[in-house]
Amino acid sequence: MPPVAFATMSEAASRGEGVFHETRAARRAPWADASYFDGTPLEFDAPVVDALPATGYGEFDQGLLLRRAGWPITAAGTLLTDAVFLHEQERYQDFRSVHGLSDAVRLTGTTVNLATAFASTNYAHALLDGIGRLGLLIEGGYDISDADHIVMTGFRTPDLDRITADLGIREERIVRTEPHTRLVCDRLVQTALPGRERQYTEAPSVALRSLGYGTGERRRRLLLTREGDKRAVANAEALEEVAARWGLERFEPRDDPFAPDAFADAELVVGAHGAALANLAFCAAGTAVVEIMPDHHRFPYYASLACSGGLRYTAVAGTPVVDERHAHFTVDPEELDAAIDLVMS
Repeated sequence: MPPVAFATMSEAASRGEGVFHETRAARRAPWADASYFDGTPLEFDAPVVDALPATGYGEFDQGLLLRRAGWPITAAGTLLTDAVFLHEQERYQDFRSVHGLSDAVRLTGTTVNLATAFASTNYAHALLDGIGRLGLLIEGGYDISDADHIVMTGFRTPDLDRITADLGIREERIVRTEPHTRLVCDRLVQTALPGRERQYTEAPSVALRSLGYGTGERRRRLLLTREGDKRAVANAEALEEVAARWGLERFEPRDDPFAPDAFADAELVVGAHGAALANLAFCAAGTAVVEIMPDHHRFPYYASLACSGGLRYTAVAGTPVVDERHAHFTVDPEELDAAIDLVMS
């Protein structure tokens, strides 16, 4: 059934619909003071919050999970709003209809839900919004080995598969969601979204740093220009002098055997805004980060991830070469040099 009410997990728990375990109290958002290298405050093309509510996870008997996003609904019909990426456009809110849903499948025992909106086609959302939820369980002392089932979206890459396995999630315990999914869980363990829409708390870093990837030497200096992809740095050749000065290596995650290792070993990451920067969650605290933020596509995903994870973050603006949402863009080499100097000093 579609939800008949909307509430946070703590609100639903206060009405007797389940139990909520708080792992972090309400606090100021760590990215509230993020800025460009010249001190200009970052402005985004989406709303950002200055404060975060209390976060944690809940336990709900007879919880319902709907569709590919695994929309969590209590037995009383309440959609748990702090557990989901509730996009402002209703076309992304497919929990509102039961059209095309399969017959209910019952999951016996305990089920941990890591499915989430937008994780079915995008590495960053699958890693941070989905797997990143485990940070909240780790902080709360919940052992996922106690769960009988782990619900995840069907999107997979070799890196995601390795990360999942290294976290101790065996394939035989995974239930993959589809557009028609309807699951009834004897006991649903549901985490909060690890942040708010397009903004991340420290939870993904808590989960992914626990894997101990890399050599531990932290000597690599990475330059990501998104070559061959949309929204790529159009004047990458003009950055060669800056790259040489700072010892930057051109790095494209798709060409690397296992990108998380590279980020875990990085002391400096300079990268164009894009899904590859989700790997900042593997960086050690104190890693220096310069995000090249295109003026036509400014979202807080990676600024919030870096600030929450204790990385030394700043940004430099990129100028689109044409007036189009996914256009390539250029960056001023002198500004990039100044931004790197700031985070490395």
